[in-house]
Amino acid sequence: QGTMNNLVFGWQTDHGTAQYYETLGGGSGATRERPGASAVQVHMTNTSNLPIEALETEYPLMIERYEFVQDSGGSGKYRGGLGIRRDYRPIGHTMTFSGQGERFRNQPWGIFGGGAGAAGKFTLIHDNGEEKRLANKPAALKLDEHAIISVVTAGAGGYGDPAERAEAGLQEDVESGKFSSDFMTRNYQQNEASGHGPPSCLKTNEKQHNQNGNSLADRQGYGNSP
Repeated sequence: QGTMNNLVFGWQTDHGTAQYYETLGGGSGATRERPGASAVQVHMTNTSNLPIEALETEYPLMIERYEFVQDSGGSGKYRGGLGIRRDYRPIGHTMTFSGQGERFRNQPWGIFGGGAGAAGKFTLIHDNGEEKRLANKPAALKLDEHAIISVVTAGAGGYGDPAERAEAGLQEDVESGKFSSDFMTRNYQQNEASGHGPPSCLKTNEKQHNQNGNSLADRQGYGNSP
């Protein structure tokens, strides 16, 4: 997911102006030995995750969503890590937002047959449902408490041929909810022409999906907090 994503929020107070600066991580690329990590800083690692409780205690901001981005890691023998989504709402004031996103235009690529991770994006979402995709590096955008800034950071690329992924890894991805059943079937279904069927965990998940209408991997938000 590049290096990291930079966010700056500013607003007026009774004593002048105030500012909050935050960096957000995303997915890290898979290696030849293991899957990539999710929701981490890559290359520039001298900042850490700020808990929602600490942020909301110190600043007039509310975090309405904070979660992994489902399906954002690229497929592969070892899959890429997941990006994150974090939604910010100003409380009792109009704020100015500026941001700098990485891997928002070009998806983080996989290597040696691995799939690309999902790209990131900034979105302005109004309470009336109107949404506007923002520039990849927006500057001095004003919004009040009737809208949120949604920040989605990039995932990461996978390593190696997805057909070589161990079934234990597939099972974990299905059960964790980090990847949807559609993503798993689309990226890890074995080639029927070769005489190999899909891994048993995908067969089981598909059967449960057909019986229940939705599978564990389809439940947005389940197990999806960093």
